[in-house]
Amino acid sequence: MADHLFDARILKNLLATRLLSGYCRLAVDFHPEKISDLADATKVAVKDGQVTDIGKGIQNYNAIDTGIFLCSQGIFCALETAISKGKESLSDGIRELAHLQRMDAMDIGDLFWQDIDDEASRLEGEKRLSELLQSGKVEGVSLNFR
Repeated sequence: MADHLFDARILKNLLATRLLSGYCRLAVDFHPEKISDLADATKVAVKDGQVTDIGKGIQNYNAIDTGIFLCSQGIFCALETAISKGKESLSDGIRELAHLQRMDAMDIGDLFWQDIDDEASRLEGEKRLSELLQSGKVEGVSLNFR
């Protein structure tokens, strides 16, 4: 997602384990209580390292979608299937993969990420990221918002 800030170690971790053919992997945050706009967040249900459901409106979830994916060609078949059912979002394609048990979830732990949807979230992200950079708790990020 182009409107997300995140620690580069999340990408390194996504790539650290081989992705099986036809599978995709989503970096998830198991700390929904830390999300400032939880109502707008895409929720994820994860069981035994697999995404079982995803969507903004799901009621039973234990993680949040960070918007950081590692995808194989399998995403295209899943999206085509979703579209054939009248669904058009990326989450719909991910849900198709989840139903096939081909959607892995990777816990980001305490690594930084933030969705940037408006000026307020940009300012919040800039502040959080500045603090983390000064403390040395984030890697691979250049702070240049303007």
